[in-house]
Amino acid sequence: FIKPTETNQFIRAFNQYHRVQQQKISARTLEMPKSILVENISPEIPKDYIVIYFESKKHGGGLVLDISYIPEDNSAIITFQESKVVATILQRKHSLMNGPVSVYPYYESLGAAMYGKERLQIKMPDPFPVSIDPCHWRFLEQNYCLLQEITHEMAGHCCEIKWPSKVCGNPEIMVHPSLDLAKRKRSLVKIWKEDASTVLTQILSRQKVVRREINSELWEAIRNSLVKDDVLIITDASKREVVLVGAAGSVKEAEEEMKVLIENVVKKMERERLTIKETVSITACKYAILCNCGLQENICLAYPELKITYDASKELITLHGLPAEVFKTKSDIFERLSSMIQKPVDIHSNIFVFLQHVDNESLSRLLFWSKMINAYYELSDKSVLLFGGILQDLHRAEEELKKDLTFQSIELEDCTVTKKKEWLELTEQLYKAYNCSDETILIQEQEGKIVIAGYFKKVATAHQKLSDFVDNHTYIQRNIKTKSAAVVMYVQQEKSPKWNYLNGQGIKIHFGTLRSHKVISLEGPRVAVLKGVELFHNILSSLHAINITIDKPGAKSFFKEREELYINGARQRFNCLIRIQEGTEEVEETGEGNSYGEEQQSCYKVKLGNGILVVLQKADLTKCSADVVVNASNEELMHIGGLASRLLEAAGPELQKECKDQVRQHGSFKPGCATITNAWKLPCKQVIHAIGPRWQSAEKENCIKLLKKSVRESLKLANRYQHRSIAIPAISSGIFGFPLKECTHSIVTAIKESLEDFSENSCLKQIYLMDIRDDTIKAFSETLNEVFGPSLSTTYPFPKAKHSVAKIQPEPEMLMTAEGLKIVLLKKGIEEAVTDVIVNSVARDLQLDKGPLSRALLAKAGGELQVELTQEGQGKDIKEGCVLKTSGYNLSCLHVLHAVLPAWNQRKKSESKDLGSIIEECLKVTEQLCLSSITFPAIGTGNLGYPKQYVAKLFFDEVFKFSQAENPKSLKEVHFVLHSSDATTTQAFMDELNSRLSVSQTSSSVPKASSENFQQGSQAFFEPSSTLKGGIPKMKIGPVELQLEEGDITKQKTDAIVNITNQTFNLRNGMFFNTIGVLPQIFS
Repeated sequence: FIKPTETNQFIRAFNQYHRVQQQKISARTLEMPKSILVENISPEIPKDYIVIYFESKKHGGGLVLDISYIPEDNSAIITFQESKVVATILQRKHSLMNGPVSVYPYYESLGAAMYGKERLQIKMPDPFPVSIDPCHWRFLEQNYCLLQEITHEMAGHCCEIKWPSKVCGNPEIMVHPSLDLAKRKRSLVKIWKEDASTVLTQILSRQKVVRREINSELWEAIRNSLVKDDVLIITDASKREVVLVGAAGSVKEAEEEMKVLIENVVKKMERERLTIKETVSITACKYAILCNCGLQENICLAYPELKITYDASKELITLHGLPAEVFKTKSDIFERLSSMIQKPVDIHSNIFVFLQHVDNESLSRLLFWSKMINAYYELSDKSVLLFGGILQDLHRAEEELKKDLTFQSIELEDCTVTKKKEWLELTEQLYKAYNCSDETILIQEQEGKIVIAGYFKKVATAHQKLSDFVDNHTYIQRNIKTKSAAVVMYVQQEKSPKWNYLNGQGIKIHFGTLRSHKVISLEGPRVAVLKGVELFHNILSSLHAINITIDKPGAKSFFKEREELYINGARQRFNCLIRIQEGTEEVEETGEGNSYGEEQQSCYKVKLGNGILVVLQKADLTKCSADVVVNASNEELMHIGGLASRLLEAAGPELQKECKDQVRQHGSFKPGCATITNAWKLPCKQVIHAIGPRWQSAEKENCIKLLKKSVRESLKLANRYQHRSIAIPAISSGIFGFPLKECTHSIVTAIKESLEDFSENSCLKQIYLMDIRDDTIKAFSETLNEVFGPSLSTTYPFPKAKHSVAKIQPEPEMLMTAEGLKIVLLKKGIEEAVTDVIVNSVARDLQLDKGPLSRALLAKAGGELQVELTQEGQGKDIKEGCVLKTSGYNLSCLHVLHAVLPAWNQRKKSESKDLGSIIEECLKVTEQLCLSSITFPAIGTGNLGYPKQYVAKLFFDEVFKFSQAENPKSLKEVHFVLHSSDATTTQAFMDELNSRLSVSQTSSSVPKASSENFQQGSQAFFEPSSTLKGGIPKMKIGPVELQLEEGDITKQKTDAIVNITNQTFNLRNGMFFNTIGVLPQIFS
């Protein structure tokens, strides 16, 4: 301030300002200084000289009270006694020992001098460089965070760092003073460079650079092992050195590790220089046995650095190591091998073949090693050799081999099954499913059977699947012999609703054959045919037949004249068939002809080396049941004459339609060709149409050539379609005019030439030359003798299924109610029952594994039966009298009815249904389900204690009562199945049946039954005619008596009489016109 008054005014106003008061600050006038600050004093000037100088009046000084000398700043604070001395000194310029100094007022209250505008600026020090190792700089350059830390730390020492450029041969760090240095004391400015250099050196010393000389071979051996994330490793191939850069501690650790690695590599290289290699030949299984005995562990324990490897493809053990280690180990291996023991084991040839197809190492691992059995097997010529370390292992291995490996076979009735595409797909599927695991199988076809060998679990599963396939695809023929041709006709005409569905299951049914009119023949898939045979047995068991011989002259012609009347009358009134026996049937009955099942006579037969039979027979080709028959066809496949016409008539129009479709698709066929079609209604499976040549004398050789070609093509087609038998006629010998001798000779020689190319594995096994003309048969016979030599025998069976016709079981005991419900007694196990419904007895806990009846059903049906029964009973109050329904699963039925029976001694106490009510409910359930048959075992006669006679009577009573009350529409048969081992129960049921049969004997033709043989015979349906008193003839047909009388019908005392009337019921005319008064009730 210029004026003192202004200063006081400002102070007063400032101190009164409210903002200043809030901050609790105040202003005052600065005191007059008594001290000065002298700067730029030369260090050589003593303190006393300074005091004398400033006390001298010459220099404007005064009495000095105190002096404070500050050498590091080259300054001093001098305090005088009076403040006016300060003003005088400040007005002059001063120099000490010719050195100019600066003087400034110093205020004690401020602790500082007031420089004003005259203070001199301090000179800043120059920047300086610091050299750094190039590798060190490369490490820092890759660690940006570390550079930032160093820069920040040097800034605290008034330094600014300029780092070297990236591409620099001799990197230097430039250290510059920062702006903060100008604010520091002069003494600090002077020593800044020294301090900065020292601090930077200390910071850089935290990292360490280590150089080690190493050759390239050693470095390549250890480089992958020496990996440190916090250490930079730099190699210099030219200087043969490795540089480690990083934190001092990390570099030290890396240096020590590298030293150890180098030492180990040097030792290893020295060992490799001395290492040798030796091999030992040994099978994979023997090597596995040695390893299981601890070979590898023992070698590693004794010689840790010895390497042992095994090449399974070459079967070699390779040893790498020092000579002493290698030879000692090799000696130990030979010693172990020589100490192994072996044991021969005899096994079935089928299992031996399986072992030939599998790897013994894999199977040994599965059978032995997985079960801690140290053994393996090898195959010799015809036996299995077990090898192991100790005899105990060999005994255990033999047990496992025989226990886990097995085989099962499937008998083949039809060899074509294995040639089907579906069979190949199934076997391929099984191989893929099982052979991808260790538990493999082998499926092989042997003569007449399929053998599955391998691991027992998989063999069982595969056997089941293959058996099911064979059963469903095997084509068989079964013949059922009846009592007479009339029975066959009756079954065909009247019982067709029962068997007609079999046609939809691929079964061909022949009612009567060429050899016998009394035979029903079934051909088709095995399962369907066997069920069909069972069905026809059941149908036949319900029928009765009797032969009546009438030796009166003219009886046959008399019956013939009234045949329609008798046949229709018997059918309408008695639902039976009357038929005159034909002449050929008479021969069958008397045994003079060939009855069904006997071998048909052949004219010639010969068996060739490849197992194929050639047979000559005189027979009708249209009725031939060979697998395939040959038709002598023309180029357009038109059946317009000769054999072709007869084949078409027998096969039906569908055959001609199929032939036309082939001609439309392929065009006309040339002579010498052959094609194949379905057989339609013919008894064979297929028809081959051979296009024979038309005879031309001028082209004899060509005609013979074409005929032979057509025969060869026919044989090829038969074999291609996997047929076992073929029937060939005299092709071209009819309307085509081929001379018979040349024809038969061409056909036979063509067969011989073709069969020479067939192997024993060919499907075709039987060739039949067939014709109905004697001259043709004679010509064939002469040619066969000429070409093949004499016949093996005079007879040979007609082609038939590989297995003989199944024996027909004795007919079961049978009784029929008035409503037509049949009751049948059968001796067999309940699991063998073949009806729509089977009844089972079960306890309240619904467990099927307790009683023998339930166990038998469960074993046949499978576990699903128990599961469904348990589910059916959940949430229900199971008590005596309950009846639960389940499916039949693997049983031959649709449903099983499970009945909970009360015990015999508890039946009166229980409020539930009794046994009779349960039987009634089972019958009603079957009728409600629209099913036709039901099987009852003798339930209650076992553990439940029901008397056997009581149960037998109750069963019959309930069935008769149900039949009378319900008159069932669907239910036709009730079977009582009795186990053959339970003789007393069987006798009780037989006694009950016989008692009921004896009661109805006078009105029924059913004979009395016996327990030894079912249905030995039947009473005559027609009784011989007799004459009443007075000469009135009478006759009994079954239970009905037929009587002829002469008299007035209006005087008959029968229950009813029959009148002939007109459409308007006008009785004015006729026999009743004059009797209206006599019979008034007729017209009411």
